[in-house]
Amino acid sequence: MAKADFITGLIFMALGGAAFLGAWTMPRLEEQNVSPYNTPGLVPGFLGIIILVLGFALAVRSVMRGGHRISVSPK
Repeated sequence: MAKADFITGLIFMALGGAAFLGAWTMPRLEEQNVSPYNTPGLVPGFLGIIILVLGFALAVRSVMRGGHRISVSPK
């Protein structure tokens, strides 16, 4: 399971990073005098950060168990 956790951690880190990047590039609506707490990318940005951090934790735990040693053996 350590190898599966390592790959899953990498996938979650990519997903969280993409969600955060997408939220960061959303328009801020500053020209319409909208409160900073009502911007459209606030909640997706926080969720992206959380997914990124948890994916990193999963990958680190997998590395500590030896899951980063992925090898393809010929049959």
